[in-house]
Amino acid sequence: MSIHNPSRKWGRFGTALAVILIVMTTAVSGVAAKSSSRTTAVKARIALARRSLQPASAPVAGRVLGGATSQTWPVVLAISGDGKSVNAALAGLVLSCSSGASLPLVDGWAKLPIGPNGSVHAAAAIPPSSGSGVSLTGGSHSFTGKLNRKRATFSGVWQLQLAFSLSNGQTDQCDSGRVSFSARL
Repeated sequence: MSIHNPSRKWGRFGTALAVILIVMTTAVSGVAAKSSSRTTAVKARIALARRSLQPASAPVAGRVLGGATSQTWPVVLAISGDGKSVNAALAGLVLSCSSGASLPLVDGWAKLPIGPNGSVHAAAAIPPSSGSGVSLTGGSHSFTGKLNRKRATFSGVWQLQLAFSLSNGQTDQCDSGRVSFSARL
């Protein structure tokens, strides 16, 4: 379905984004409740990572594709009307940390060019950021995939890696691993 009506511009994408945020908030609450000894540290890492991973807002005109990752979390992509760019992409990812913690987060991309054969490749460093009791010392994320000729399906691989330093001197490395996904109209 093509979204051209400006009053409905955020319709399907906004609904999908709201669902992702509700699911991720529920998951974060569940993870934090499971381990009371690590609750504060995990919550601090999640809050800091969320601030650092805020995707740029992009208007949606074109097609909105939705699906799931191999971790069974939602993924939503907004493809431009001309099929030449991914205006916005959001996915829920679960990172496994060297401390044993699991961090469910939302990662996002905006304005990614789509090649003539439908391929998309992006990678970026995540800069350090300080928080209360925990600091994000850096990280990286990558996104690769392919849009089919009819612009109706997109499949690819997403990866997110973050490194944290706690105020007590401990460090924690968190990685989603290579998470495959597929989305369709």
